[in-house]
Amino acid sequence: MTYVTDQYRGRRRTILAVDDSPEDLDVIRSILVPEYTVKRAASGSMALKIAETQPPDLILLDVMMPDMNGYDVCRRLKGSKATQDIPVIFVTAKDQTEDELQGLDLGAIDYIAKPLRTPVLRSRIRNHLALADAIKQQRLANERHRLLIDTSPDAILICSVERVMFINEAAKRLCIDPRVELMGREFATLFTSRHVPHVGTLIEGVISGTRQSGAIDAQMRTRDGLLIDVEIVALAIDHEGGRAAEVIVHDLSARRDADHFRTMTAVVFNGSAEAMIVTDAETRVQLVNAAFTEITGYLPEEVIGQTPRILSSGRHPPEFYEGMWQAILTKGRWIGDVWNRRKNGDVYAQPSPHFRPPQRFQ
Repeated sequence: MTYVTDQYRGRRRTILAVDDSPEDLDVIRSILVPEYTVKRAASGSMALKIAETQPPDLILLDVMMPDMNGYDVCRRLKGSKATQDIPVIFVTAKDQTEDELQGLDLGAIDYIAKPLRTPVLRSRIRNHLALADAIKQQRLANERHRLLIDTSPDAILICSVERVMFINEAAKRLCIDPRVELMGREFATLFTSRHVPHVGTLIEGVISGTRQSGAIDAQMRTRDGLLIDVEIVALAIDHEGGRAAEVIVHDLSARRDADHFRTMTAVVFNGSAEAMIVTDAETRVQLVNAAFTEITGYLPEEVIGQTPRILSSGRHPPEFYEGMWQAILTKGRWIGDVWNRRKNGDVYAQPSPHFRPPQRFQ
C-alpha cells in the first residue's frame, strides 16, 4: 500500500483531532493512521495550545465540548495570525443545515456529520490538504513576484486602459510628480504628446487580448521635469480578478550613459602609454592593454590567468611584495619603484608604478 506523504514540506502530514470523546478520537485515529500522524486534544483549550505551539496541517474539530465549543475554538483559530491558515473541518453529530452554515461562516473548509465513513473522510482530507498546498505555493509565488517587482531597478506599473493601479519603488522615484499622486492618474500623462497614442495603443492591445505583449520606445517626463528616453514593455496579467497590463519602463538614457562610460574607459585603457593590468579578487590577470605587451613582451594569452608575479625580477624579497599588496588592499593604492623582468629576460626598473585594489573585470 502506498501512503501519501507531504512532498511540499518533506514530512508526513499531521492531523489534530479535537473531541471530548475518547471513543471518537480512537475511531479517527484508526481511520487515518498510518497515512497521517494524528495528534489528539480532548478539549478546545488544549486544541488551541497545540495549534499555536505545534501547528498541524489540518484540524478535525468537534462542536459539542464542555469547556469551549467547537465554534468558539474555530473563531479563535481564525482570529489568530499564527493559526488562521490551518484548514479546519468540523466533525460532529450536529447535522442541521444551520449548524453547518454556522461552521462554514466561521471559516471552516468542510463540515462532516457523524458517524464517520472511512473513504469519505480520507478523500476529503486528502483533497483539502492538496488545496492548502496549492494556496501556499501561490502565496509564495506572489510574494517572490512582489519582491522582484519592489527591488527592480526598472519602474514597474500595473495599468488599466485609463489609469495606473500599482507602482513599485523605482516608479515612485522616476515618475511621481511631487504635487500629484500617480496612483489613479491616466498613464498617458507621463509621456510626451506625440508618444501618447502609441503608448495607449500598446496598453489597450495587451489588455484587450489582441496581443500578449509588446515593446516601444518613447519619451517621458520625470518627477524632476527632465525628458528621458525609455523603453516600454507591456505584458498581459490578471489583476484583482480582471485583465491588466504590467508595464516595465526601462530608462534608456541610463543604459546609454553606462555604455558610453564603458567605451570611454576602454579607450583610455587601450590608448594609455602605461602598462595596465586588470585582475580579479585573487590577483589573477583578466586583461592587459597594448602598452603592457609592448613594454613586457608578453602577449595577452600568455599572462591571462597568471598573477603579476610572472614579472618578478627576483631583486625584491617576499616581504617587499607582502607590504606592497597589504598597502593596496588596506589603503587602496601603492606607489614605489619595482624591478620587473621582461619575457626576454631583461630586467628593467618601472619607476613609481600605480596600483589599485584587484577587482573583477566586467
